[in-house]
Amino acid sequence: MHLHEEPERRPAVAARSDGQHETPPQALLALQRAAGNAATARLVAGQHQVQRVAYRTDAESGDSEELTLAQLTAMPEFQNLSPGQQAGLAAKVASAEYFSVEELAGRSTVTGGVSGPHPREGEFLAELGNSRANVYAYDPSMQVAALRQVLDDKKVPEGTVLLRQESITSFGTHVSDIDVFVPHPGPWLSNPGDTDLPACLEMVMGSNSQAWVLTDNETESNHAARLEARITEINNANEETPGYTRLVVAAKNLYKRNDLDTEERLDLGTDTGGIKLGIGHRGDYYLIKITRA
Repeated sequence: MHLHEEPERRPAVAARSDGQHETPPQALLALQRAAGNAATARLVAGQHQVQRVAYRTDAESGDSEELTLAQLTAMPEFQNLSPGQQAGLAAKVASAEYFSVEELAGRSTVTGGVSGPHPREGEFLAELGNSRANVYAYDPSMQVAALRQVLDDKKVPEGTVLLRQESITSFGTHVSDIDVFVPHPGPWLSNPGDTDLPACLEMVMGSNSQAWVLTDNETESNHAARLEARITEINNANEETPGYTRLVVAAKNLYKRNDLDTEERLDLGTDTGGIKLGIGHRGDYYLIKITRA
């Protein structure tokens, strides 16, 4: 689908012998992953004629104008969306929520390594989703149903958090204006070739982007040191690449177990908006901030 085309507003269907239609299981699964069970139920039931997915407010009169998807994607703010951002916009169309243009055009927040076995991971996504409008979670081993259940329990607005059981690199290549959170990457730091965490960050992060990586079992694990060394290696390898912008380790802070709050959560700092992350691994911890100008 091209960005300037308004999609046909009906769920994917297959014909039945009785002349009715049914939604294929794979289409249902895709909808559930994108928008959650409630939005999927509305779509399958035919309650999907949602022509107004966003609004903008006139600064002088205070009047709000409702916008269709076609009007939205024709605006300058929504050109050159990455594959992940296109999927996120589609999820919002499928939801019952209304979003302002300012929310939809705001920074994207991407997570990696949040797979879902423990409720604290869903709670972290819920905290992001209740404070940010465009959240994208990626992990090849993601337990989608477990995370979606926590998001629903925490009443995170539909369409706000997109869950993807795939690599974070599926979000897009060198996407500008994004925040990335990677808690406890562990073995991901040592993946072979260009599949390790630093290589994935290099691929995803575009201009004016930043990432926070929380390592554990420091300093004996040397996770933070390995991350820094690999970033240096990637920068040096691309030194002669035209237009290449270096990744920069902008901050590296050590935290101990007694730095956690009473709920065993770590405040990731004011520059994250005060986001807190539940900790389930042994300390000490390094919080590394990586930026790309």
